[in-house]
Amino acid sequence: MQVFRHFPLSSSTPIGLTIGNFDGVHIGHQVLIEKLIAESKKRKLTPSVMTFEPHPKEFFTPENAPTRLTTLREKLEFFLSYGIEKVFVCAFNQKFSNISSEVFMHQILKAQLKAELLIVGDDFRFGSKRQAGIDDLRKNAFELFEIPEIDVNGKRV
Repeated sequence: MQVFRHFPLSSSTPIGLTIGNFDGVHIGHQVLIEKLIAESKKRKLTPSVMTFEPHPKEFFTPENAPTRLTTLREKLEFFLSYGIEKVFVCAFNQKFSNISSEVFMHQILKAQLKAELLIVGDDFRFGSKRQAGIDDLRKNAFELFEIPEIDVNGKRV
């Protein structure tokens, strides 16, 4: 498994991608990863994950940030065990938080990473101030699977 601490200028192969924090790697995360692996295999894409360090809540409101359930190393071990081939660990800082949704979609996801498939949760938001979501991805010609929320004992996981 390759781990990147930056976005390559250009990916050598097209990827299937899921994006999230993956703290705790609970059943909802497992469903995302399993769908990513299956759909990437069908399309001959490299299964890949984008995650963030620190958690965006730690960056914006450190006093209200959730306690971490897993370390970065534990997350990477989980990804490896599922067959993820590339992980992009994004430094979540002021510069990253200011990236517009358009730049994120067109420059990062399409041009640099060559993401041809996205697997995201139904509450996925991205871009500066969480300005865009699933409908924006669809409008911009991404092949997309939206995974509905999973409830355990009446609570979203």
